[in-house]
Amino acid sequence: MNPSGIIRWLFAPVCLYFAVKVFFKLAAGGTALHVLAAALFGFAIMMFGIFLVAPEVVRVIASPISNFFGGIFFLNARYSKPPLSYNLARFYEKEERLDEAIVEYGKIIRYYPEERDAYLELLTTAMHARDMRSYKKYAAKFRRRFKCDVEITWDTSGIDPKYPGFRNGRPINPSRL
Repeated sequence: MNPSGIIRWLFAPVCLYFAVKVFFKLAAGGTALHVLAAALFGFAIMMFGIFLVAPEVVRVIASPISNFFGGIFFLNARYSKPPLSYNLARFYEKEERLDEAIVEYGKIIRYYPEERDAYLELLTTAMHARDMRSYKKYAAKFRRRFKCDVEITWDTSGIDPKYPGFRNGRPINPSRL
């Protein structure tokens, strides 16, 4: 605390002490004008004492209030993982930005490893992108996590290069579409 802060904190109790003395004089009575003047003077002294300590006190009081409202409006600041959403990954896949879609599905799997759909969609996207490395990596993770074989197999026979998700006019993984 700087020297002016120390002086303010020493002077504030003095102001509050005199405000209390003035209020006790009010209780003693007197004329209406005398009581009104004492009340206004006592209130002014009390407010001056409060304003002296306000810069330090406001920080202490405002911090929990701002954290409360910040937590309402900015939920991710409070949680260790982002909310589950497939929107961005599916958007990338729809726009044929398959490498970016694989990265987004990977993020979902990293934060939510129990999400079976994320694995399956990533494997399908990796197959469409011809990314054998990602396919093998996440297929192995899928087998370890769910103790079963992958429902989507890497099969490029008969795949039309223009439409990699279809073979002979039918989807490769009909359950996904």
